[in-house]
Amino acid sequence: MSSEIVRSSSYLFSAVWKGLKFYTKGVTGYVDIRDVVNAMITLMEGDFTSERYTVSAENLSYRQILEMIASALDKRPPGIHANPLLISLACRMDWLISKLSGRKRSITRETVKSSKRKSFFSNEKIIQAIGMDFIPVEQSVRDTAQYFLKHGPSSKVKEG
Repeated sequence: MSSEIVRSSSYLFSAVWKGLKFYTKGVTGYVDIRDVVNAMITLMEGDFTSERYTVSAENLSYRQILEMIASALDKRPPGIHANPLLISLACRMDWLISKLSGRKRSITRETVKSSKRKSFFSNEKIIQAIGMDFIPVEQSVRDTAQYFLKHGPSSKVKEG
């Protein structure tokens, strides 16, 4: 798993914990890291060559995933849709704060594009190839929330 994925996953839990109020209408695929590892091992041990597989359990909107995380952390879910005007204002504020404080920007053009993108992934090929049985995203979120709460919401995930 790339450090970008680790950062984005831990960021979502931290943001919801801190009271994230906004969501976008983007959609993307989610998968438990345990499923990724299981798929990799199964494919490496099998007779699979020159093939590409999508390992994605479910396609969910950002609102759905944020609501799951909020529920698992016993926090209020984001309830305000971040429309284009709101996103534009937030982007400008983030730029100004980064210039004044010297900290890295948290809202970039790519994060804005990504937050609005609707990307749907099919897992049919990997299911047919190895009989993959995915951990439901809701279970993965509950497990991750339990870890997050146990190790302290202020604990940091090591970025590599």
